[in-house]
Amino acid sequence: ADNKADQAAKVMIELLGTYTEADAASALADAQECVRTAVVDPKSFSFDHLTRLSAVKQLEKSDPNMHAALQLFASGTYKDYLKFTSANPKFVSEKLLVDEAVLVKKIRLLTLTSLAEKKQILDLSVLASELGLEDGEALEEFIIDAIQVNAISGKLNEQARTLHVASYQHRKFGREEWVELQKRLKALIESVQQSHENIQKVNRSTEVH
Repeated sequence: ADNKADQAAKVMIELLGTYTEADAASALADAQECVRTAVVDPKSFSFDHLTRLSAVKQLEKSDPNMHAALQLFASGTYKDYLKFTSANPKFVSEKLLVDEAVLVKKIRLLTLTSLAEKKQILDLSVLASELGLEDGEALEEFIIDAIQVNAISGKLNEQARTLHVASYQHRKFGREEWVELQKRLKALIESVQQSHENIQKVNRSTEVH
């Protein structure tokens, strides 16, 4: 009500984290609302922290559709979303309580980040097919929007009809992602050290002359 959804979500997640497997079933309503809030939040791109909570895991039995919705936005694609809404036509309006356009945009962004994770250079025709958009102005506007909301960073090559992805939001951040981050930080540190050494060499050479 105070337009502080982010803060409310943090409090709710902290609350759910206090439940164990023994009493998780008693947190059904809170777990449902926490998942709903995260799924409809246009700024939320990662759901790992929710899928690990005991209270949320209980939804697989007590509210399978809400649990399936969480899994969909945690790792699914736009095509998976179409299958889910086709099988559950009233779920978005009656359970998630949000305009479907909000979810369609979000799952497209998430699908884009998943594609970017697998391939650095994306063919626009393939991308259009995966996102359910026309390969043209609609797709280009979507990509520009994705860059503006920091889902990805990259450049369009209209001549080659490709998108070159420089970076992207991770949908999950586990051990594998930490290892990759460590490698990148190590490479960055080595690069900075090498640049520092090169500058020192140039300075010494200048002093000699």
